Formats: sequence, C-alpha cells, structure tokens
Amino acid sequence: MLYRTDVLYCPPSDFCIADEMDGHRGESHIFLKQSRRSTRNYHILDDAEEIKAFNRLKSIDPPTLNAHLLTTIGNVTVSWSDCLACHFELDKDAGVLYVFRYPSFCMASLKDRSGQDTGRSVIHSCASNVPSNSHWATAQDVTELLEEVVLSYRLLFGQHPRSRKVFRNLRPFKHIPLEGRDDFLSDLCGEKMMDPSLGIGERDSYELARDFPHLRTRLFRLNTYLNERNPRSWRELWLDNRDSASWLTFWAVILIGGIGLLLAFIQVVLQIAQLAISLRQQG
Repeated sequence: MLYRTDVLYCPPSDFCIADEMDGHRGESHIFLKQSRRSTRNYHILDDAEEIKAFNRLKSIDPPTLNAHLLTTIGNVTVSWSDCLACHFELDKDAGVLYVFRYPSFCMASLKDRSGQDTGRSVIHSCASNVPSNSHWATAQDVTELLEEVVLSYRLLFGQHPRSRKVFRNLRPFKHIPLEGRDDFLSDLCGEKMMDPSLGIGERDSYELARDFPHLRTRLFRLNTYLNERNPRSWRELWLDNRDSASWLTFWAVILIGGIGLLLAFIQVVLQIAQLAISLRQQG
C-alpha cells in the first residue's frame, strides 16, 4: 500500500519501487532518501520565490481548492493509485493528479478513537520509537499523516457540491473486481455529510500548518498550479468563482452593460421606426 514493489523488471538482488506515476518523480520518490528535517511542514522547494509563497500560504478552503476547479479551470485528470505515497502528487507537465483509492486502509491503520488501541498497525510499525530520532517519523507522525489523507478527500471532493458531482462521474475502480473496491471512498468523496463518530475533523477553512502539516507541500503545489491557470472561455469564467467579490463584480458589469446596450439598441430601433413613420406621413 505504501509503495508497490517492482517484481517484473527489478534484479533479484535489488529492491525496486514500481513506477506508479508514468515516469513522474515527485516527493514520494525524493523522500526515499532519509532527511534529518522534521516530517511536519517540510518542503523541498529550491526557488526563493516559491519558498516565500509557501510561507505566505497559511490557509485553504474547499470553495477555492477543489476537484471541480482543478478539472475545469486546471484541466487536470485524476489518476487513481494503489500507493499511499503517491497521494496528491501532481504531475504539472501531464496535468495529472494522483489520488490514493483505498482510504479504508488509512482508517483501519488509525488508532481507535476510544484510545484502546495504541496504533500497532503495519504502517505504524515502520515508525521510530525514539522521540529524538528527528530523521525518522514517529508513531504520532504516521497517525497525523493518515488523518490528513482521509481529510484530504473531504477537501478535494466531499465539501464542495460540484466536486461531489465530479467524483460521481469518475471510475476509481475501473477493471477492479467488486471484492477489491473500497466503498468508503464513495462515502468520503460523494456524500455531503459524514458520520460524526468517524472523527473526521473537517472545517470550512483549513490552516495548513495545523491541519495538513505532512501534505502541506502537495497542497501548496495544487494551489499554486490552480492560481497560475486563467479561464480561457466564457464557460470557464462562469465556473471560476475562486474570488467571489471579483466574480460578482465582473458579471454585474457584464449584466448591467448588456442591459444598457440592449436598451440603447431598442431606442435606436424605435427612433428609426418613428422616422420612417414620419417620412411616410409626409409623403
């Protein structure tokens, strides 16, 4: 689930990761190399302006970052992955967003909300038990990451009505038998309301440092990609309501201007008709 091994083209003496993203090499592969930086709120940005933008972006919300805008304004295609490490990886060149399709794995790996389980899942067993081991994730880091992954489905799909419709038109389990499908994905992405007992802490607005410290860089890249895309048709202008004030102002000007032009045209027609009647009477 975390990574899929390459059993077809890898030498028997090596351990290789299968290519899940059609040649794209994002953070999921870069971070195969251990880093002594904290696993929370990290980034691998090199450009100084990007780092400034990363630090400036404090919050995001479903109306301005969602699957509907990404697929219409951003022209992004959603590709469903079996690997958790690929979740929310964006290939800007190909216009593809990779999304993990088995959120039940995350929920099953999370500790019980009653506190009876201490998080002894398979993925938690990869964590370090030494708090001072700064270059290796702790059990708490793993738990936070799993919670963020589950919450990210709500941000991208579930909390936005048009994005829920986008999900219903997708086929995340195409060519996968019924027993290999995850019904919880449909609940997270296609339902307006979730069962409160699940403990999914969805909000109207998310602070990245608090709510998505581990997925922060990937959400930053998605937000930056979307902000760099401008509407290219009247339909996209109508759909792009990221800045509601500007959107209302633009369409109000169009509406008022259109009505003004229509009234002016009618006035000209009436004047022509009046002139024609006057000439006919004189003749």
